[in-house]
Amino acid sequence: MRDERYQSMRLILIITAAILLSFPFVQQTKAESKDALDHYNRGVAHIEKYEYDQAILELNKALEINPRYAEAYTKRGWAWIMKFRYDDALADLNKALEINPRHAEAYAKRGRAYGNRGQYEEAIIDLNKAIEIDPKYAEAYQLRGAMYGGKLQPEKAFSDINKALEINPRFAEAYNSRGWAYIQKGEYDRAIIDLNKALEIKPNYDRPYFNHGWIHIRKGEYDQAILEFNKALEINPGYAEAYSSRGFTYIGIGQYDQAMKDLNKAIEINPRDSWAYTNRGAVHIKNGLYDEAIQDLNKALDINPKDNLAYFRRGFSNLNKGQLDQAISDLNKALEINPKFAEAYVIRGLAYTQKGQSDQAISDCNKALEIKPRLAEAYLYRGLAYNLKGQPDEAIFDFNKALEINPNIAEAYSGRGATYVQKGQLDQAISDLNKALEINPKIAEAYVNRGLVYMDKGQHDQTISDCTKALEINPNILEAYLNRGLAYVQKGQPDQAISDCNKALEIDPGYASAYVNRGLAYLSKKEIEKSWNDMNKAQELGHQIDAAILDMVRFYKFGKAPNEDRLKSRVKDSYAATRIGDYKTRYEMINPHIRKKMAFEAFKKDMGVDRPQQKDEPKIVQGELEKICYCGDWAYESGPHTLRCVFILRMTMEEAGGNQKVFRVLEMWEHLDGEWYHGYTDHHELEDCPKPF
Repeated sequence: MRDERYQSMRLILIITAAILLSFPFVQQTKAESKDALDHYNRGVAHIEKYEYDQAILELNKALEINPRYAEAYTKRGWAWIMKFRYDDALADLNKALEINPRHAEAYAKRGRAYGNRGQYEEAIIDLNKAIEIDPKYAEAYQLRGAMYGGKLQPEKAFSDINKALEINPRFAEAYNSRGWAYIQKGEYDRAIIDLNKALEIKPNYDRPYFNHGWIHIRKGEYDQAILEFNKALEINPGYAEAYSSRGFTYIGIGQYDQAMKDLNKAIEINPRDSWAYTNRGAVHIKNGLYDEAIQDLNKALDINPKDNLAYFRRGFSNLNKGQLDQAISDLNKALEINPKFAEAYVIRGLAYTQKGQSDQAISDCNKALEIKPRLAEAYLYRGLAYNLKGQPDEAIFDFNKALEINPNIAEAYSGRGATYVQKGQLDQAISDLNKALEINPKIAEAYVNRGLVYMDKGQHDQTISDCTKALEINPNILEAYLNRGLAYVQKGQPDQAISDCNKALEIDPGYASAYVNRGLAYLSKKEIEKSWNDMNKAQELGHQIDAAILDMVRFYKFGKAPNEDRLKSRVKDSYAATRIGDYKTRYEMINPHIRKKMAFEAFKKDMGVDRPQQKDEPKIVQGELEKICYCGDWAYESGPHTLRCVFILRMTMEEAGGNQKVFRVLEMWEHLDGEWYHGYTDHHELEDCPKPF
């Protein structure tokens, strides 16, 4: 009997101890219990009003009174979550579960903290535990649905959220979550119904307004999106995501100052808002501040290493800094995360184009067009790659296609204009380049290419003006210095030309074309040794200098025309053919570029072959080269460069009585592709060489 009483007493003591451990206020006075509860309730009220700092202060007081108040730790953990301080949140929620290992809400809130950090597996484990403890816990189902949404498992997400609404048909947060899930699926009408239902149940709820804003963004309705984000921020001024998203929207409408203010505010509220850093990086890119952009994008990737948009934008920034390998590395990473990221293929293609790897560029643009067949930029950059590859017709097709999709792409007009320059279609080139600059007056390359057209037309002042404008936009554009320098050479201003070539070589000491043009400028100043050295340097760098230019430099350095013996022989043969009336041979000694434009019959007429011969008209006996006067470079319009040499021709004529007379006249021949061709003869008698003209 005594043993039975002892066992009964022991059982009662154990039960009592369990009750004491589970009841937080048993060691307190009633007044203390009431004070702790009052602080707790006030803290919860502040949370409902998004006043998280005040909530934390009240919950601190509750926990000072009762350090084992599990519910207070749970609510304070929730407040920390809403302030994005996830380590603090986890510490509080772990403490709540230490006090009460079957606290379903603590598991649910800890799941939310893990989810916000992108740790979806850990989150789902905690939410499973909450549901195991309380199978009717609607919020746990709603949060688990959100985690499945984050894992891109929409069927599981909808199943859980629907379960939450089955348990609690007035659960505003569940309607909001399901609305967001519908947004992700592109089912905006169904999303709007759910979001409106959430606001009907809970009118002062910030998140449905936020999600309405994203529906408008996806529809391209940016002004309406901003109004929705404004409403969310009126309700919750500390809503960092709303500032981030409104900043993103301002970027979409080109209001970069407003965007920067919002993104700065988002980062002030939540210094670990990777989305805000990513978008602030975009603003820096728009302002041409690529170093600042990279700094922000690095921060975004430190927080979220799976942010493919941050990799994309960092790649774009590196591309604009000329760091092509880093750009390609970043774009590879973006595509590894999201293989359907069409724009990343396009920008990687542009990087390959700038590296001279046109085949890889074309392949990337093709992939982009498989994903998005109406992506104008893919056609634009594929056109640039075809241009680089020397396929101008394919390039023009792509530029046309880009402009068919979007008639306002200035770069497509610029690219097509540059291609027309290469094809020698100068009027079409000018038209396109003018259009490009009308749409966007800041395209430096369009000024450079238009300046090149003006140079081909002999309008050197316009060339200088356009290249100067290009350099105002981009002081490091080498072609602008090069072409302006060449225009100065053509205008007889070699010192300005040399200055421009020097600037180009400061930027890129391996820029061979700058050595060529500086060599021409030195040649025009008769600084032959400097000219010769520059031409040799260009050749060392692998530049193929036009043969006519090299011939001219050699002439001035060594005082001898190229293949001079061949020239003498050709001159004799020409006059020998004329003497016997072999005008076919004489015709074939004309520059092939001229022969394309002058038929043989026209040539004979020009030579006066068919006109009646005068009885006492002198006849040519022979002609031979006596003295070379000077040589110079010459370029036909849309034709080849040649070396023109002007010399004294000793012409022997036989008069009617048989007497021979020697005349000295001026003759010009051209050296092209290793052969000499006849140019013109000036039959005025000369004593010596005239000055060059």
